[in-house]
Amino acid sequence: MHKSKRKMSMSKVTKLAKIVVPASKVASILGWKKNGMILALQLSGDKIDLALADKSHRETFPVETVDCKDMFHGKAYKYINLKQLTRDDAIEAMKCRRAKVEAEFAQRVEEIVSNHEVSAVVANWPVTAEGVRMPKDCGKILRVLDIINTHAPDVLSENRPVTLLEELRDLSVQNSHPTILEDFMGAIWEYEEDGYRTDATSSQLTYA
Repeated sequence: MHKSKRKMSMSKVTKLAKIVVPASKVASILGWKKNGMILALQLSGDKIDLALADKSHRETFPVETVDCKDMFHGKAYKYINLKQLTRDDAIEAMKCRRAKVEAEFAQRVEEIVSNHEVSAVVANWPVTAEGVRMPKDCGKILRVLDIINTHAPDVLSENRPVTLLEELRDLSVQNSHPTILEDFMGAIWEYEEDGYRTDATSSQLTYA
Protein backbone atom coordinates (compact mmCIF):
# COMPACT_ATOMS: atom_id res chain seq x y z
CA MET A 1 0.00 0.00 0.00
CA HIS A 2 1.33 3.41 -0.93
CA LYS A 3 1.96 5.65 2.06
CA SER A 4 1.54 9.40 1.71
CA LYS A 5 3.70 10.28 4.70
CA ARG A 6 6.99 11.89 3.73
CA LYS A 7 9.80 12.92 6.00
CA MET A 8 10.68 16.59 5.96
CA SER A 9 14.30 17.56 5.38
CA MET A 10 16.29 19.13 8.21
CA SER A 11 16.26 22.49 6.42
CA LYS A 12 12.47 22.47 6.30
CA VAL A 13 12.25 21.50 9.96
CA THR A 14 14.65 24.33 10.83
CA LYS A 15 12.55 26.83 8.90
CA LEU A 16 9.38 25.71 10.65
CA ALA A 17 11.12 26.02 14.00
CA LYS A 18 11.85 29.68 13.26
CA ILE A 19 8.28 30.60 12.40
CA VAL A 20 6.37 28.58 15.02
CA VAL A 21 6.05 30.71 18.15
CA PRO A 22 4.18 30.66 21.48
CA ALA A 23 0.62 31.99 21.51
CA SER A 24 1.75 34.87 23.72
CA LYS A 25 4.07 36.04 20.91
CA VAL A 26 1.18 36.26 18.45
CA ALA A 27 -0.86 38.09 21.09
CA SER A 28 1.98 40.59 21.46
CA ILE A 29 2.07 41.15 17.70
CA LEU A 30 -1.62 42.01 17.78
CA GLY A 31 -0.98 44.26 20.75
CA TRP A 32 1.03 46.79 18.79
CA LYS A 33 -0.89 46.49 15.52
CA LYS A 34 -3.99 48.65 15.49
CA ASN A 35 -5.87 46.63 12.88
CA GLY A 36 -4.31 43.20 13.18
CA MET A 37 -5.88 40.28 11.33
CA ILE A 38 -5.39 36.62 12.23
CA LEU A 39 -5.80 33.67 9.86
CA ALA A 40 -6.80 30.31 11.33
CA LEU A 41 -6.06 26.94 9.75
CA GLN A 42 -8.25 24.33 11.43
CA LEU A 43 -7.73 20.75 10.29
CA SER A 44 -10.59 18.29 10.60
CA GLY A 45 -10.11 14.95 8.87
CA ASP A 46 -9.00 15.74 5.33
CA LYS A 47 -10.48 19.24 5.30
CA ILE A 48 -9.12 22.57 6.47
CA ASP A 49 -11.38 25.39 7.60
CA LEU A 50 -9.95 28.83 6.88
CA ALA A 51 -11.21 31.67 9.05
CA LEU A 52 -10.22 35.25 9.86
CA ALA A 53 -10.37 37.33 13.01
CA ASP A 54 -10.58 41.12 12.87
CA LYS A 55 -9.06 42.64 15.99
CA SER A 56 -10.44 46.14 15.44
CA HIS A 57 -14.05 44.93 15.07
CA ARG A 58 -13.76 42.06 17.55
CA GLU A 59 -15.24 39.48 15.23
CA THR A 60 -14.31 36.23 13.55
CA PHE A 61 -15.71 34.97 10.29
CA PRO A 62 -15.22 31.86 8.11
CA VAL A 63 -13.57 32.19 4.71
CA GLU A 64 -13.89 28.75 3.16
CA THR A 65 -13.35 25.04 3.66
CA VAL A 66 -10.68 23.34 1.56
CA ASP A 67 -10.77 19.63 0.73
CA CYS A 68 -7.16 18.45 1.12
CA LYS A 69 -7.73 14.78 0.37
CA ASP A 70 -5.50 14.81 -2.72
CA MET A 71 -2.70 16.47 -0.74
CA PHE A 72 -2.77 13.74 1.89
CA HIS A 73 -3.96 10.65 0.01
CA GLY A 74 -2.96 10.74 -3.65
CA LYS A 75 -3.99 7.41 -5.18
CA ALA A 76 -2.03 6.11 -8.17
CA TYR A 77 -4.66 3.49 -8.98
CA LYS A 78 -7.09 6.22 -10.02
CA TYR A 79 -4.81 7.14 -12.88
CA ILE A 80 -4.20 3.51 -13.80
CA ASN A 81 -7.94 2.83 -14.07
CA LEU A 82 -8.77 6.02 -15.94
CA LYS A 83 -5.77 6.39 -18.22
CA GLN A 84 -4.46 2.82 -18.42
CA LEU A 85 -0.99 3.95 -17.39
CA THR A 86 1.83 1.79 -16.18
CA ARG A 87 2.50 1.83 -12.46
CA ASP A 88 5.49 4.18 -12.82
CA ASP A 89 3.53 6.56 -15.05
CA ALA A 90 0.62 6.47 -12.64
CA ILE A 91 2.84 7.35 -9.69
CA GLU A 92 4.38 10.21 -11.66
CA ALA A 93 0.90 11.45 -12.60
CA MET A 94 -0.09 11.28 -8.94
CA LYS A 95 2.93 13.36 -7.94
CA CYS A 96 2.13 15.97 -10.58
CA ARG A 97 -1.48 16.21 -9.47
CA ARG A 98 -0.48 16.49 -5.82
CA ALA A 99 2.02 19.25 -6.64
CA LYS A 100 -0.67 21.13 -8.56
CA VAL A 101 -3.18 20.82 -5.71
CA GLU A 102 -0.58 21.87 -3.14
CA ALA A 103 0.40 24.92 -5.18
CA GLU A 104 -3.24 25.97 -5.61
CA PHE A 105 -3.85 25.65 -1.87
CA ALA A 106 -0.75 27.65 -0.95
CA GLN A 107 -1.60 30.35 -3.49
CA ARG A 108 -5.11 30.63 -2.04
CA VAL A 109 -3.69 31.08 1.46
CA GLU A 110 -1.23 33.66 0.10
CA GLU A 111 -4.11 35.53 -1.54
CA ILE A 112 -6.07 35.65 1.73
CA VAL A 113 -3.02 36.82 3.67
CA SER A 114 -2.32 39.57 1.14
CA ASN A 115 -5.90 40.77 0.69
CA HIS A 116 -6.62 40.96 4.42
CA GLU A 117 -3.16 42.05 5.60
CA VAL A 118 -2.87 39.10 7.96
CA SER A 119 -0.42 39.62 10.82
CA ALA A 120 -0.14 36.04 12.10
CA VAL A 121 -1.55 32.55 11.71
CA VAL A 122 -2.97 30.07 14.22
CA ALA A 123 -3.37 26.35 13.59
CA ASN A 124 -4.89 23.59 15.67
CA TRP A 125 -2.73 20.95 17.35
CA PRO A 126 -5.08 18.06 18.19
CA VAL A 127 -4.67 16.25 21.52
CA THR A 128 -6.79 13.65 23.29
CA ALA A 129 -8.65 14.20 26.55
CA GLU A 130 -5.55 12.86 28.32
CA GLY A 131 -3.40 15.52 26.67
CA VAL A 132 -1.73 13.07 24.30
CA ARG A 133 -0.74 14.40 20.89
CA MET A 134 -2.63 12.85 17.96
CA PRO A 135 0.29 12.02 15.65
CA LYS A 136 -1.67 11.53 12.42
CA ASP A 137 -3.52 14.86 12.61
CA CYS A 138 -0.56 16.77 14.02
CA GLY A 139 1.53 15.38 11.18
CA LYS A 140 -1.00 16.72 8.69
CA ILE A 141 -0.78 20.17 10.27
CA LEU A 142 3.00 20.18 9.90
CA ARG A 143 2.58 18.97 6.31
CA VAL A 144 0.22 21.85 5.55
CA LEU A 145 2.70 24.38 6.96
CA ASP A 146 5.44 22.77 4.87
CA ILE A 147 3.27 23.05 1.75
CA ILE A 148 2.71 26.75 2.40
CA ASN A 149 6.43 27.31 2.96
CA THR A 150 7.30 25.47 -0.24
CA HIS A 151 4.81 27.06 -2.62
CA ALA A 152 4.29 30.46 -0.96
CA PRO A 153 7.49 31.11 1.03
CA ASP A 154 6.60 34.71 1.89
CA VAL A 155 3.40 33.82 3.76
CA LEU A 156 4.98 32.53 6.98
CA SER A 157 8.02 34.23 8.47
CA GLU A 158 9.42 35.56 11.71
CA ASN A 159 7.40 38.72 11.01
CA ARG A 160 4.24 36.74 10.28
CA PRO A 161 4.56 33.65 12.49
CA VAL A 162 2.25 30.77 13.27
CA THR A 163 1.27 29.37 16.64
CA LEU A 164 -0.02 25.85 17.28
CA LEU A 165 -2.95 25.85 19.69
CA GLU A 166 -3.77 22.64 21.49
CA GLU A 167 -7.26 21.48 20.52
CA LEU A 168 -8.83 19.03 22.93
CA ARG A 169 -10.61 16.33 20.93
CA ASP A 170 -13.31 14.07 22.26
CA LEU A 171 -12.90 11.02 20.05
CA SER A 172 -16.50 10.00 20.68
CA VAL A 173 -17.88 13.23 19.21
CA GLN A 174 -17.55 14.46 15.65
CA ASN A 175 -16.64 18.13 15.98
CA SER A 176 -17.00 20.00 12.70
CA HIS A 177 -17.25 23.54 14.05
CA PRO A 178 -13.95 25.43 14.24
CA THR A 179 -13.35 26.98 17.67
CA ILE A 180 -9.63 27.63 18.06
CA LEU A 181 -9.83 31.10 16.53
CA GLU A 182 -12.78 32.13 18.69
CA ASP A 183 -11.05 30.80 21.80
CA PHE A 184 -7.76 32.47 20.94
CA MET A 185 -9.24 35.87 20.14
CA GLY A 186 -11.57 35.66 23.13
CA ALA A 187 -8.58 35.32 25.44
CA ILE A 188 -6.84 38.23 23.73
CA TRP A 189 -9.87 40.49 23.93
CA GLU A 190 -10.33 39.54 27.56
CA TYR A 191 -6.87 40.83 28.35
CA GLU A 192 -6.79 43.72 25.88
CA GLU A 193 -7.03 46.33 28.61
CA ASP A 194 -4.06 44.75 30.40
CA GLY A 195 -1.70 45.76 27.60
CA TYR A 196 -1.27 42.22 26.29
CA ARG A 197 0.75 41.10 29.29
CA THR A 198 2.67 38.02 28.19
CA ASP A 199 2.12 36.20 31.46
CA ALA A 200 -1.64 36.84 31.46
CA THR A 201 -2.15 35.78 27.86
CA SER A 202 0.01 32.69 28.02
CA SER A 203 -1.81 31.52 31.12
CA GLN A 204 -5.04 31.37 29.12
CA LEU A 205 -3.64 29.92 25.89
CA THR A 206 -1.97 26.55 25.62
CA TYR A 207 0.35 26.04 22.70
CA ALA A 208 2.32 23.07 21.46
